[in-house]
Amino acid sequence: DNTVITVLRPTNDFVTGGGFLVNHRSAGLYAGDDGMQTNFGFTVKFKPNLTGLKGEANIVVRQDGQVYQIDATTFQSLVVDPVTSQATFITKATLQDITGRGRSLSVGEDLTLIVTLTDAGEPGSSDTIGFTLWNDTELWFSSHWDGTQTVEQVLGGGNLQVHEKKLILAEA
Repeated sequence: DNTVITVLRPTNDFVTGGGFLVNHRSAGLYAGDDGMQTNFGFTVKFKPNLTGLKGEANIVVRQDGQVYQIDATTFQSLVVDPVTSQATFITKATLQDITGRGRSLSVGEDLTLIVTLTDAGEPGSSDTIGFTLWNDTELWFSSHWDGTQTVEQVLGGGNLQVHEKKLILAEA
């Protein structure tokens, strides 16, 4: 059979962003309270020689007077679409309760964080982002859940930037 196979070679693409969302339809065990802010900041890029990923990402969620922080630990993938300026990255993460000043309490480790985003241009007022945190198959946090998946929502403030390089495709 004739089949088209698309092979993508890693490029020097990277994503950066920071700001906040106003919670609306957040879901999961650690869902953010409606109307409260979920703050975030991240940078994800390929290591020299394109041998893996490096970066940082953290998200702060507020629920019932508690404050939780999601921290990225090991980045697993970064996919950038240079045509639409959309990106997705997946990382292992931890979740900590940081409510008390000067202390933090570990809530979960080896969680999976999926971040999808769209850079709609400057100054960032139309950029969208979605966060999903899983503990195996259990939903721990979604920034905006439609009943089956996380939907990106417009930033309440901040900016996202998708920095894409030339996409290299090979078809056989």
